[in-house]
Parts: sequence; C-alpha cells; structure tokens
Amino acid sequence: MDRVNGQDYVDIGGGRRGFRSQNKLAGVAGTEVTDTFLNNIQEEILKVIEAAGIVPSAADMTQLWQALNLMVLPGFAGRLAWMPVLSVTTTDPPGGAAIGDAYIVPDAAGGDWAGQAQKLAIWVGGSWALVATKDGHGVGLPDGRLFVRIGGIYVEYLATDVRAGLVKTATTQEVKDATGTGAVRAQDLVSYILRPDEDEITLYIRPDGDDINDGSANDAGHAFKTIAAAIDRIQNRYAFAGRKAILKLGTPGTYDTCIIRSVAGSLEIVGDKDNRADYVLTGARGMTISSAAVTLSGLTLTYGNGAIQHNLQVGNSGVATIDGVIFNCAVSQSTWSHIFSTDGGSVILQSGFSATIGGDAYAALYAATGGTIAASTAAEMLITPNNPTFSDATVVARSGGVVEIAALTFHPGGGIGRRYHAALNGVINTNGGGANFIPGNSAGLTETGGQYA
Repeated sequence: MDRVNGQDYVDIGGGRRGFRSQNKLAGVAGTEVTDTFLNNIQEEILKVIEAAGIVPSAADMTQLWQALNLMVLPGFAGRLAWMPVLSVTTTDPPGGAAIGDAYIVPDAAGGDWAGQAQKLAIWVGGSWALVATKDGHGVGLPDGRLFVRIGGIYVEYLATDVRAGLVKTATTQEVKDATGTGAVRAQDLVSYILRPDEDEITLYIRPDGDDINDGSANDAGHAFKTIAAAIDRIQNRYAFAGRKAILKLGTPGTYDTCIIRSVAGSLEIVGDKDNRADYVLTGARGMTISSAAVTLSGLTLTYGNGAIQHNLQVGNSGVATIDGVIFNCAVSQSTWSHIFSTDGGSVILQSGFSATIGGDAYAALYAATGGTIAASTAAEMLITPNNPTFSDATVVARSGGVVEIAALTFHPGGGIGRRYHAALNGVINTNGGGANFIPGNSAGLTETGGQYA
C-alpha cells in the first residue's frame, strides 16, 4: 500500500505524506481521505487474515490478531518444521481448545473441519485456521509417535524397504536369531518394521478378537477385532510393497466396514464361500476402496441402518474383485447403490458365482465419472427372487462410466425397476445381449449420449 494521497496532505518528515486535521476557524483544510487509501488499508489487513486461512467475519474484531498469532507458529505456510499436534484421528473440532492447539484433520471429519482432510488445524483464539501443508511436513503426538505428510497424507514415520525411518527393517527370522548389526531379542520384535519372510501374509480377524493383538492366529487371544486394525498393522508394521495379505475372517459373525486407502500391496478379505451369509460386513458408510487392490470373497456386505454411502464404493484407481459376495441391506433405501465405481476405480466380477444382489437400492451396478465395472469370463450374478427394487435401474452408467457385462450370466430371479439406464456418455456393453439381457420389469433407458449395446 501507499501513504495517503488525497488533497491537503502534509509532510510528516523525510518526505512522508501524512494527515492534517481540519481547523475551520483558522481556514485550514483537513487532508482528504480517498477511497483508494481506505481500500488499500482494507485489502492489506484482509490479505494477512485470509493468507492465515481465516474466513473474514464482521462479527469478530480479533481476526488480525489471530492471523499474526498464527503466523509465528511453526506450521504456517507449510514450513517444514516439526511441530506438536494433539491428535491425527480426532474427527470433530474439540470445544475448549487453547490457543496454539493443533490437530491433523482426518478423513470424514465434521463441523468446521468438514472437507478439510489432511490439513493442519490450529486454534487461533476465535476460529480454526486450516493450513494446507507441504509433503515432508512432520508432526509429533504426545505419546512420541511421529507422522510425516507423504503424497498428501500424514503417515506414521516408520521405516520401509525403500524409505529410511525411525527403526531398521528386519525379517522375523533375523530378529529371532538375533543376527546382524544391532541384534535384538525375539521379544523386541514389536519395535521393528518387518519384511515378511514370505510374500504372502495371513492375519486373522474375529468379532471376539482385540485390536491390540497381532492377528497371528485364529483365536480370541491373537486375532484382531476389526478389519481396519489389521490393515493398519499391514501399513505401519510391515514393509508391504509388492506383497499380499490375506485377512481371514476367523468365525461367523458381524464385522465393521472400513475405508481401505493407499495400500502398497494387495489384500484379500476372506470369509467362507459355502457360508457367505454368515460373515457379515456392515456399517454406516459401507466399504470404501481407494488407491488399493482388494479382493472380497465369501462374505456379505449389508447396508447398516442410516447408511450414507454405497454398499461398496471403489475410486481413485482402486480395484475391487468380487468373488462370492452377497450384497444386502438392513433397511430398504433408494439413494445408494450396491456396487459403485467412480474416479478411475475398477470393479471386477470374478468368474463363477461372483455376486448376489438382495436388497433395495438406487442400482445393483453403477459406474460414473471414469469408473468401470467388468465381468470376467463365465461370471454369474443373481438378483434374488424376493424382487429388490432399484429406484433408477438394475444397471446404471453415467458421466463416462462404463459397465462391461457381456460375459456375465444373470441367474433367473427378480428385480423391480428399469433394466438399465445409460446417460451423459455412460456405456453399458452386453455385446448384443438384447434389451432384456439385464433383469428388471420395465424397459431400459438411454439418453444424453448414453449407449447400450
């Protein structure tokens, strides 16, 4: 900004323009205050406030102070300084925060943090400043664990085969044998990131397990309780790139769904194909697969009460292979689909009896925005005879989504609603299967560039 530039300014020393008060009795004019000068002041102050990540508010007269206070903190503007945070998992902004309290905003956060995942949230006295830090920024928790932002996500700073970290890697056998530099005892195994002795790892999960266990055996004293804990162990305790993990559901029962994100190797979540109805995955958000390759086999995915997401959602270049899975719902609903692929995600219906659809939904199969759903050779699907209702259609492709089901056999069953709906350049390919190839009780629809072949 510049100094005052209106008429009747005065030199306040050193050639600096300044203000003069009006004196009507003496015939002295006051300095003119121009719109340019006032706008300069306004924008200079707001630049500081907005650059600090604070939303301007006429109801708050402390925002400049908050912004200046924030700018002296080590996380401001993505500076690569390590700084303390209180949590990386708290989803709702806490009440009663003290100035300088900091958090890493996790996925699915609410309140003032909604839609701000993986940002640094700092309480600056009247609001939360949300700072988009840079890769390499590090934070520490009160318990001593350290997290570093890598690829836009804060991950625990532990060593892998390709990255140095806070511990050295060792195979299980190396630790047991106490060989090599820095030899340790077998009971110290928990301190190490492990390179598995084999390329395939099996971890067990049971409803009566405990997430403090290591998943090494199918009993309550060793198995995890949740799928999420087993995946966390894989990502944070193993050098897993290029390897496969089998997450074995150890007993019939109900298991929590979860988000599977950015796993370097491949995963198989396995129940029992002969008793797939007895291994139930359910939750309010369905199963989400993002930037990961996951096979689901011998289990049931069921919408929980009040579910706010598709039964299975695959995106961000994730790949889900469906091999003997029942898709069901605890309550009828018409907003969400059983299988949804979007944003470069891929769903593969495996050869054999890949899927059974048994609950009301927006669609059985839905591909959108570059997502694909494809059937392998000799894949089979059943829409159950209890006639689930699909509010849009049995199969939907929109906005560039592609459903390739020429190789899919639909078993005789039910289904109420349109057979298909292709719109906005979505493509459904049955390779000439005909208008009645897909189950339903009313004709399909193509519009706005959609194709059905």
